[in-house]
This record gives sequence, structure tokens and C-alpha cells, in this order.
Amino acid sequence: MVEASVEIASILLVCLSLILSFLLLLLLLRVNYKDCTIRMRIILTVYDILLEFSNILFFTSNLSLLFTIVLEMLYLYSRIIHAMVIFYISYALHYIIVKKENNTNQIPKMIKNFMIISNALAIILAILGVILLYSGLFVGEKVIIIGEIYYAATFLPNILLFVVVLYYYVRIRRKLKNEVQSSLLQNVAKRFFAKRLILYPIVYMLMIIGYTVYYFFTYFVLDSSSSYVMRGDRFIFIIYPLINSLLYGYTTRSKSYLWALCIKDTEYQEQLKEIQFLEENNLIPPLFYFELIEINPRDVIE
Repeated sequence: MVEASVEIASILLVCLSLILSFLLLLLLLRVNYKDCTIRMRIILTVYDILLEFSNILFFTSNLSLLFTIVLEMLYLYSRIIHAMVIFYISYALHYIIVKKENNTNQIPKMIKNFMIISNALAIILAILGVILLYSGLFVGEKVIIIGEIYYAATFLPNILLFVVVLYYYVRIRRKLKNEVQSSLLQNVAKRFFAKRLILYPIVYMLMIIGYTVYYFFTYFVLDSSSSYVMRGDRFIFIIYPLINSLLYGYTTRSKSYLWALCIKDTEYQEQLKEIQFLEENNLIPPLFYFELIEINPRDVIE
């Protein structure tokens, strides 16, 4: 009874997460001026959809072994590439905001190179993960040992990623706070800066903690052959993309753009073109500056 309730709740959550991700993707694709932050959100949302899609298929019964392996590979690939993109966002923001490398024209090329390398690496790691997880199917009890090696191998990189991302985001927040306090924006000087950035490592760490606790109890307390292992893992990664969708979508610019679409505000589209011109000519900071300190870019024009 409990297992059935958990499974129903998981299916409802993943469906909700999938719907939110699709709505967010449609909204982001409608944006005429796609700067680096919009592009990265589109990439992250696509990977969230892949992760959610693999979660939905996981709850489908009577899957063949081959299809299950392919599905598991898609699942691992989505997890790995998502973590890499989160790292790249933190690195790029730190590179621009803290180190003051204002040559934003290089960002599209950096994104392209990063995506080529990270996708190749994610595919290799996903294939390796599937081999480790399923190679024990034919060697009896060794499947448990191989599984433990695989999950232990994924734990350390996740912790390292969390530490690096948190370090970048703390430095970004400190830099933004100092810049605003030394500027004329005294009306926002007391805000909690870059809280969306801080939420990324917090959410990621909560996922790691839940992931670790679950596997500890599974391997050392419960029967390690139970299917609860995979279902618990999936449940954790159902919540993660759901929160991600809220983080990507619930921004000052996204809300303004959605409202402009609803009321068909043509003036807003013209203002976006002016803002695009100002940013491309380095007359104003990149637009993500305004999002991090929660200022609407339209105020720049007004």
C-alpha cells in the first residue's frame, strides 16, 4: 500500500515537473533576444525534460532489458550533463562578475565548446555507468559489489561539484553586494543578493544528502536487492528538476516577458530591442546583472 502510494505521488510529481518544464521552454523560446543566460536556461530545461521523461518511462512496467538499459543510459546522461551545466554557469558568472572579464562576445563560443566537450564526456560516463550497473547480471552476487563501486564513484564528484559551485556563488554574491552599495542603487542595497544563485548549490546539496542517506540505509539496513534503491533514486531526481523549473522561470525578466505576452505589450518588445543594443555595445552590464540584483531591465530605459 505504501509503495503504491509513493509510486502514484512520484508519477504525479514528475508529470507536474514535465508540464512546468515544457511551459518554461516555450516561454524561453518565445524570447526574441536570447542572451547567454536565456540560452543556458534553454539547455538546462531540455536536459530537465530528458530526465523527467526517463523518470516517467521508469514507472512503466514490462520493459525489455534492452529498453531498460537504454533508458538508464538516458537517465545517467541527463544527470551528468545537468551537473556539468550547473558548474559551467557558476564558472562563467564568476569569470565575468568577479574577475571582470567583460568580453561577453566570447561567451557563445565558450558555450559551444563547453557543450561539445561536456556532451562527449557525459555520454562516455553514462555508457560506463550502465556497464557497471548491468555487467553483474551474469556473475551472480558480484552485481552488488559493482553497484556499490559505481555509486561510491559518483558520490565524491558530486560533493566536489557542490563545494566549487558554492565557492563561486558566495564570491559572486559578495561582489554584487559591494558594487551595489558603492553605486546609486541604494534602494536595493539591503536586498539578499543572488539568492537564486545560492539556491542552486543548496538544492543540489539537499539532493546529495537524500541520495546518500537513502543508499546508506538500503545497503546497510535493508535488502540490497530491493527495487527501492532505484525508485528512491528516481524520487530524489523528480524533485530536483521540479525546483529547477521554478528557479529558471521565476525571474524578474521572465515574469515581465510573460506578462507582456499576455497583454500583447508591443512597447515592451521595442524596449527589449533598445536594451539589446545597449548591452551589445557595452553601455550597460549584461542582463543577468539586473536579474541577480532583482532590477527590471525596463527601468534602465525609463
